[in-house]
Amino acid sequence: MDGSEIIPGVKDGATVSVTADALAGLAATKVLPSGSLEQDRVRLKDGSMFALVEAESLQNLSVAGVSPSAEFRGRQVVSRVAPTPRPDFAYSADHTFVLDKGATINGPLNAAYGRTTVMFKEGYPFLTARYGEMDSFLVKMRQAGPTATSIDNCSDQDAFQVNLRQSGHTGFSAAFEANVGMHSPSAPFADEYVVSTTVNVFDSFGKNQEEGKPRYLSPNPLSFGFYAGADKGKCDRAFYAANGSEGYWDDLLYLKGPNGPVFRVKGGLGAGVGTILIGDDNAGYAISINTDGNLQIATTLGAAMIISQNKVVSFDGTIAVARIIVAGTETLTSRGTLTLPHLNAAPTNPQYMEIANFGGKAQQWDGTSWRAFW
Repeated sequence: MDGSEIIPGVKDGATVSVTADALAGLAATKVLPSGSLEQDRVRLKDGSMFALVEAESLQNLSVAGVSPSAEFRGRQVVSRVAPTPRPDFAYSADHTFVLDKGATINGPLNAAYGRTTVMFKEGYPFLTARYGEMDSFLVKMRQAGPTATSIDNCSDQDAFQVNLRQSGHTGFSAAFEANVGMHSPSAPFADEYVVSTTVNVFDSFGKNQEEGKPRYLSPNPLSFGFYAGADKGKCDRAFYAANGSEGYWDDLLYLKGPNGPVFRVKGGLGAGVGTILIGDDNAGYAISINTDGNLQIATTLGAAMIISQNKVVSFDGTIAVARIIVAGTETLTSRGTLTLPHLNAAPTNPQYMEIANFGGKAQQWDGTSWRAFW
């Protein structure tokens, strides 16, 4: 700015008192060019509004970290200061209300949108476009406050807070729906990979298609938390959880029932990564690969059964069985032994192997006496 007067009688950078109607009038008379504030700067007396040039540094913006990033530049249109205290109301710095009277046809091409943003890289869809990241929306929040002692003195925060309801079985509702893909850079620009996700879904007719019925045959609700669809091409992972170089997940997956965990995949560091836990820590089972490379099934209290290439060792460590292949149903005899049909026996006249545990060794009944077979 060169110090010239934007508003007659007011130098650049001076604080002025301007009503909203007056500001609109300035835009209408072209003192502030309509739609383009590239050469002008106006500050309302209460500090609530700024109009800055395109290359001005923006206040309090950053992608990561605690401190603002001075590298952010652009046009800042509105700056607000939320009132305090607010004992009986919520505050919105920017509010849009839309009353939709209905398009009389369903689908995104005829939907009512509360707000839209469209961005294109110059030169799209060709590979001659300049390189550089694009992001259509950035949310930055930094929360602080005293250590909470109850719900009444917490300081919660959400980047997005979604509240949806539908009246009756009208169709499909989701808090988030995304469709991302890659297409060929050459005509006809056909999709090669497409992945879709939906979050927090209630579908009035979703189970019909699962059951092989026409979708709108009758209300048959389906609700779920997360959906990942491989819509085109060989896609890699529906769900991806990973430990980082400076951090890790204690549980890579945690499924909880009303009385505690029901299924977990352990994260952490070291040999326990990937262990599957079924049930809780007091009455559950752990499935893992032990240090010898064998499959181990253990109770969460410690006792284990180890399955290796040539033997199975039971929870109490006393029975080892060599390569048992069962061709039928095993039978527990009245004397507490186990009979197993031989694999090569005819089903109509099976031959059985009878085994028992004596002195910590497996014994085979040969028809006359017990014989240890290892």
